[in-house]
Amino acid sequence: MATVHAYPNSVNERTRKSLSPAPKPRTVKPPTKQEIESYLSLRERASELEREARTIRENASMLGDKIEKYVRSETRGKRRVTVRCGYELALEAGSVRPSWKQEFIAELGEEAAQAVVKRTPPSQVLRVEPLELKVKR
Repeated sequence: MATVHAYPNSVNERTRKSLSPAPKPRTVKPPTKQEIESYLSLRERASELEREARTIRENASMLGDKIEKYVRSETRGKRRVTVRCGYELALEAGSVRPSWKQEFIAELGEEAAQAVVKRTPPSQVLRVEPLELKVKR
């Protein structure tokens, strides 16, 4: 006749507990249809504003280039300042921003740079699109 052990911490009990699935993580409240639609609407509006801002930046950059060329043509030496239409136009020393990738490669080599790229995990990007627009593959 087999002996039955009534120990609460028997080997079988511990094994069964250790093999049971891990507890589920806390669930996140799912987004509502309104929240998803609002997200898409806001992303579309942001894209429109970014396009508009890009056009404004391009126009400002063209004018800035023209003004810089004018200052360079009108001034010489260390102090590059001129006055035009009631505005002081100057070229001044800015902050130093080295190209870190080029400097890294110069110091440690291309192989080290490639190793860093390979070790870096890809980022995850959220994609949201309506199901009726999804093309079956």
